[in-house]
Amino acid sequence: MVSLSLLPPDLDERTPMPAFFIPSFYLVLVSSILIRPQSLRKVIITVVILIYLWAFLYVTGGIDSDYQNMTMLISSALMWIDFGVMRNMERDLFRIWEQDVPVSDRSILQKLAWSYDLWTTWRGPGWNWQSKRSPKQPSHIVDRRTFLIDNIKRGLYCWIMSQILLFCLESTPFTRLEGRQHIQSAPLHIQVAVAWVAALYTQYNTSFMYRFVTSVLVLAGACAPFQCPPLFGPFSRMFTVNNLWSTCWQQMMRRSIMVFPNLIVPRMNVHGRAARYIRLVLAFTVSGAIHATGAYCATRGSLGDMRMFISQVFAIIAEDYVISFGKRLGVGKSRWVVMLGFTWTILWFSFCLRSWIGELLWAGMLATDGHRSVVSKIIGQSQ
Repeated sequence: MVSLSLLPPDLDERTPMPAFFIPSFYLVLVSSILIRPQSLRKVIITVVILIYLWAFLYVTGGIDSDYQNMTMLISSALMWIDFGVMRNMERDLFRIWEQDVPVSDRSILQKLAWSYDLWTTWRGPGWNWQSKRSPKQPSHIVDRRTFLIDNIKRGLYCWIMSQILLFCLESTPFTRLEGRQHIQSAPLHIQVAVAWVAALYTQYNTSFMYRFVTSVLVLAGACAPFQCPPLFGPFSRMFTVNNLWSTCWQQMMRRSIMVFPNLIVPRMNVHGRAARYIRLVLAFTVSGAIHATGAYCATRGSLGDMRMFISQVFAIIAEDYVISFGKRLGVGKSRWVVMLGFTWTILWFSFCLRSWIGELLWAGMLATDGHRSVVSKIIGQSQ
């Protein structure tokens, strides 16, 4: 049992997370469709979600999972505000590929299946609220067979890369379980290299897990290929900071972080660039707050999340004005301009990632005894 009090306990006083905790949270969201009237549904589910978020501070699954699970729960809670509180789910949300059958007229099992699809698809492929920034399936993916072949092939590549990158991280003193060193104790070029290796590991490992899960779902017939577009966009578009966040990086939290910007900005009677920048500030503030809460849950402290995400606003606004100034001078999108953009983006993230990832590693993220990657195990057995 999780015993709650007014103040969250210290890290070493928390109990292990019950196996049912995360699944039961999503079971609450999925089953919400059965509660009528909607006014009662809004009250009951909102109260239950708040209890879950508070209770999560009292359990632990480890540094990595505490951080990631809390950000996931808060993102889902914000989606509840968007879908369950501010909207009429049955009326306003629908899958564009199915027949126009009112959800209220469906059987209980059909309602639950509809709700399950809604609460397990964060980017909304196939729904009327699908993120416009989500990557599209490649043109050669035409059926389940071509999807599975492509997904398994790319997933295997992502797994191999993630294991190589994890081995590189294990070889540093910054991911040790005991005697761990802070990344800032290393020369600048080492700090930058470790930060990029950690970021790339996160990208490849997340992509591998996504491709593994979607392959199983499509193989089982639980999802169609068009419901499982690539998680990350093409990094060939990474010639601005804005592009990296809006096109290249995964958009799993986009719907969540835009709840408040979409609610506030239309009521401010501002337009054009001012509206865009206010929306930008609010979105990155929400994202920073979500990650900062995950950091507090995992470490009872700050890992520089707000600093990391708010700084992106200044970078995007600055490059916006530079691009606008260049257009006035007649500078087009040539190969050299794109290369300059890549250089700027890489330099920017080399600057801000080393501080943020350094704090994450120092807190114990990815901490290992040196034998977690397959490469480490193979080398260890051969010695």
